Amino acid sequence: MKRIKSVPLLIGNFSEMIDAHHGIGQTTSGSSYYVRVLSTIDKEALKPGCSVAMHRHSNSIVDILPADSDTSVQLMGENDKVRCRRLRTRHARLTLQRSPM
Repeated sequence: MKRIKSVPLLIGNFSEMIDAHHGIGQTTSGSSYYVRVLSTIDKEALKPGCSVAMHRHSNSIVDILPADSDTSVQLMGENDKVRCRRLRTRHARLTLQRSPM
């Protein structure tokens, strides 16, 4: 299972279940596919319109994404904020050193 989820995943939407192991999934590019739904997926939680993670090559649905998450925005962690402040400070120092007097 780790190996399947380690491949870069696509974000898509689930449209409908066809049978116990297959459904219709739509990628963010707008293409719809007849896809395999992994047996580890909770079929009760898989509702039409929910966001899903899809395998990059096979388009299989490998995970259900939380409903409250906005997949277009990632928040910065505290470590990322500190790193950005350091980079901005360093950039400002370099700019001051290079400016003609």
